Amino acid sequence: MTAPGQAQRVWGELIGKLLDAAGDDSCWPAVCCDIARVFGAAGATLTLYGDEPAGQVLGGAAAPPCAGQPLAAMIPVSAHSMAVLAICRQPAPPCGERRARRQLQDLVPQLQRALRLRQRLQEERLAGRCGLAALDAMGAAALLLDEHLRVLFASAAGHALLDAPLRLGPPPALMRAVRLVIASMHGAPQCQSLRLPRGQAPALVLTVAPFPAWRTPCALVIARDPALSNMSIPALRQLFDLTQAEAQVGQALAQGATIEEISARCGISVNTVKTHLHHAYLKTDTRRQGELIALFHGTTAHLAAFNA
Repeated sequence: MTAPGQAQRVWGELIGKLLDAAGDDSCWPAVCCDIARVFGAAGATLTLYGDEPAGQVLGGAAAPPCAGQPLAAMIPVSAHSMAVLAICRQPAPPCGERRARRQLQDLVPQLQRALRLRQRLQEERLAGRCGLAALDAMGAAALLLDEHLRVLFASAAGHALLDAPLRLGPPPALMRAVRLVIASMHGAPQCQSLRLPRGQAPALVLTVAPFPAWRTPCALVIARDPALSNMSIPALRQLFDLTQAEAQVGQALAQGATIEEISARCGISVNTVKTHLHHAYLKTDTRRQGELIALFHGTTAHLAAFNA
């Protein structure tokens, strides 16, 4: 083992480094080196076992063969995962062996807390990535604004929104909606919906919702650009078993075209358009154009992911 004073210092540093490793996997190899130093060992390996049978080595590597029995501990992390810490060390006198096992008993709870914190952080990061991916798939922009209308966060589409329709600053209607939503958080939180005119382009549709999960009250602004909305023909075919022609007619109807306009656009007769439409009714169990359009808009066929 190392000298008592040095060992105590390294031990204190080790406990601090565990928190760093919980948030950054690149820190685990250094943590395992410190564990080996504390125990006067040739090496220490920390392996996480979960869905992968082979396990994930967080830190350490195969240590040289040991003449003595290595110290090892199994550390429960979750209902579906556990970690194994293996410390390769030389034989020690009985008193040294007892001291090492006490240290291991003290270390295991610290390691368990760090590993469980690591898992929670990874789950939160995954949830955040899934949320942003869902917004991107819906073609929606997200902005997080505080009461002073400062942008605290913007998704990729949100940055595009800041660079185009909102580049001159938040319109007065949006400013009022954000402040109303933030003020409502002192009582019953309320949402606000509004449309921002954009000249010849379709109005931008915004929803402003309370966002209490921050240091100060904020408003989450979700925006969708109708001009970028498009009904996916492949998705319509997959969902309703439509032919290419039937899906094209359905797409055009959902985007506001008339039967005559579809006929001219596709170069087919009005009667042929009506035939495709009739087949689409049968396959979707609808009877009128309004029902078909409502059905299509209620599906995922309009998501941006299908049109990427």
